[in-house]
Amino acid sequence: MNNTSKTALKGFYSPEVANIERRQYSPIDYLRNHLIFLKRLISTLEPDTKAFYMVDMQIANLTAEIEGIG
Repeated sequence: MNNTSKTALKGFYSPEVANIERRQYSPIDYLRNHLIFLKRLISTLEPDTKAFYMVDMQIANLTAEIEGIG
């Protein structure tokens, strides 16, 4: 694309958006990113709540999946 082309991307409408290169994510990269998000999320939750235990179980499941794939 040349610099004069315009591309809309999630609310941005600029020639600079056209210059963004797309990344290729492997399934393990996707799972690791999700695991990082859940670990940050669980640090904000109060222990002994349903939400805390649900996120904790998702972390355990993702860890097992990553070990199974990798």
